[in-house]
Amino acid sequence: MPFPLSQIGICRSALHSGNELEGVISTRYIGVDPGSKFTGIAILEEDGTFSFHGEYDNPVAAWEVIARETDGHQWDYVVILEDMLGSGQRDAHIIRTIKLVGYIYYHCIEAGITVELVPNQARLANIGNVPFDITGKDEIAAAAHALSAKERRKA
Repeated sequence: MPFPLSQIGICRSALHSGNELEGVISTRYIGVDPGSKFTGIAILEEDGTFSFHGEYDNPVAAWEVIARETDGHQWDYVVILEDMLGSGQRDAHIIRTIKLVGYIYYHCIEAGITVELVPNQARLANIGNVPFDITGKDEIAAAAHALSAKERRKA
């Protein structure tokens, strides 16, 4: 059974070389965009490259990517999850998005990953900075969230 999925989280640890602790902390940013039909995920490395990006129509599969990437690895993880702040009529797509945000959020908490919810607007400054090989609408949004989170943490 997969771990629960959270919106944003941090799991800190030091990088190791063999058996020796080097004391170097590196951060990987996992952006998550819960779109109305697909969930975008993008993993941003400290050096600014994306090691993974994709879109899933199954929220369990999206959580499994996060669980796999954070389980037993020795990096500082920041999972950035776009929150659903909309109001008005709730159609099937909006209801799916709300449920997905909660699913990811509470699974990250259960897995010990600090969760940070961000509004849709948090990604806007970096949409144009997403590499051209990332093409899906929701994975582009996830990548932009990861880039924006990295900028906020460096400021």
